[in-house]
Amino acid sequence: MFNKFGLFTDNPNLYTHVMNDIMIDTLIERCKTALKEHPDLREDIYGIFDLCMMEIELGESESHEVELALSDLDDLINDKLTSARG
Repeated sequence: MFNKFGLFTDNPNLYTHVMNDIMIDTLIERCKTALKEHPDLREDIYGIFDLCMMEIELGESESHEVELALSDLDDLINDKLTSARG
């Protein structure tokens, strides 16, 4: 099931109260871009996003979790590009 942001979630109501933050909007846009450019990384991208949202829901710092997710997303894509170069 996809939530209103076009990202996969098992629980569409899980992330609703945190979605107006600029940092999270940035993460959503970066995830959408990554999904378009690297569809083969779909499950990993969804995993990064979902983990970030779950940690925030559990009370972790929103800014810290988004920064970690953005860093993980960059690492994932860089690892793919590096391995493709051989």
